[in-house]
Amino acid sequence: MPPRPAILARTVVPAPLRVVFSLVIGAVGVDLAVAGFRSHGIGLSLAAWAVLVALLAAAPPRSAGRGPAVFFSALVVVFGWFWFARSSAVISPIAMLAAFGSLVALAAFGRRGGLFDVTSAALVTRAVFFIEDALLGLPWAAHPAIDRARRGRAEPTTGAPDIDSVWPVRILGLALAIPVAATIVGLLAWGDPVFASLFDIGLDGRQLARYVGFGLGGAATVAMLARHATADEQRGDVAAEAPATLGNTIIATLAAVFALFAASRLLSLTGAAERIAHEKGLTYAEYARSGFFQLLGAAAISFGVLALVGAACRTGTPSQLRWRTGLGLLNAVLVETLVVDAIWRLHLYEQAYGWTLLRLHSTWFAMWVGVAFLIVGASYTGLWRNRRWLLAAIACFALVGLAGATLVNSEAIVAKRNMTGPTDLSSERRDGGTDLDYLVELGDDAVPTIVDNLDGVDDAARDELLGRLCDRPVGANSGLSYNLARARAKDALAGRCPDETPSR
Repeated sequence: MPPRPAILARTVVPAPLRVVFSLVIGAVGVDLAVAGFRSHGIGLSLAAWAVLVALLAAAPPRSAGRGPAVFFSALVVVFGWFWFARSSAVISPIAMLAAFGSLVALAAFGRRGGLFDVTSAALVTRAVFFIEDALLGLPWAAHPAIDRARRGRAEPTTGAPDIDSVWPVRILGLALAIPVAATIVGLLAWGDPVFASLFDIGLDGRQLARYVGFGLGGAATVAMLARHATADEQRGDVAAEAPATLGNTIIATLAAVFALFAASRLLSLTGAAERIAHEKGLTYAEYARSGFFQLLGAAAISFGVLALVGAACRTGTPSQLRWRTGLGLLNAVLVETLVVDAIWRLHLYEQAYGWTLLRLHSTWFAMWVGVAFLIVGASYTGLWRNRRWLLAAIACFALVGLAGATLVNSEAIVAKRNMTGPTDLSSERRDGGTDLDYLVELGDDAVPTIVDNLDGVDDAARDELLGRLCDRPVGANSGLSYNLARARAKDALAGRCPDETPSR
């Protein structure tokens, strides 16, 4: 078996001068998100793309990392497009975390490569390095400008100055001078209303502090990522891996539990499930829902255990390794039946009560888990055995899944299913509201679909739904806060609202 690579130490190289300019790009980009009302729209998109450009400028990819660099850069672009084109409040925070995760992966692998040689020990080491980079990133990035300033004072040069030496020093000087100047301006404006009117730009103190804070946050993020990307890493061999017997014991226990559950599901075919639901005072659909999230949770835990065992427990006799392969594949098959059962339970519940975003996304997640278990099962067969690809493959698959979720308009799917399905829009939901209430809550992403399907509902529901859509509060949709979903919702409602001048 080839030696197992792991990151043991690194040497932080001095910051290139281009990092100073990248900090400005990152700071301005994040401030654009604040200018865009810190919400969806082109502002947040530009912020994501600006940080990406700043990182690529500070630490351009080498040949070894070109593939990961292209992959993770494309993911950031996709998540940026989501904020421009969609307005889903459910997906937005997930997309933000995924975009940041893609930037972190770009910093870790986009320059030096090694994406499919990642071990659990290397991941822990990288996490520690990122904490260090977050704390020391800004001082590290500013050091070249400070050093140039010192050498410029100690060894004055003659002739025309080198532009590469002058501009970093000027930028650092501005960074130091602006807070002092802002303090003096504040004091003078406080004492002279005429002087204060010169700086009346519509920002109060809290807004200004927000811009400064977010700008520093953007610069600090770029500094952290650039420091991590440019560091020289030394790789060594880990002395030993976990024994296969340890992993065999763990996954054999899981296999016994899942086999017992499979037996209970066969028992349910005799009508035991309906009988138990009746005894508990539940409809069969409610019984199905009561077990979905528990089954999905069990599958997710098993997924983590199998992935760790597959990545770490790799040493032993040929017999022990064969047992490891067999038990791993058995667990993968048994958990696949668990995932299928969870999806079927949610399907039964959806047939009775209609779709919600939670039910739709939970179904997608269950499908993702099912495919991910195929990847884990493939790792137990010895596929690509000379590389440590499993953890990286799962992480990349997760990011691709999230990117796919941002590109699909889930609000429109839910709206169309509920308006064209057998569900009565006026029926009461479990939360006390109605399906009509839920349609309105889906937001701008669902409005064009709702309007297109109005002819399929009764007159009373159509009039109430249209009136409530027209009466919704309208947010700004121009400049940095422009959002394509809001624009499409406005176009869909144009001419349909009761008054001559629609509120949308």
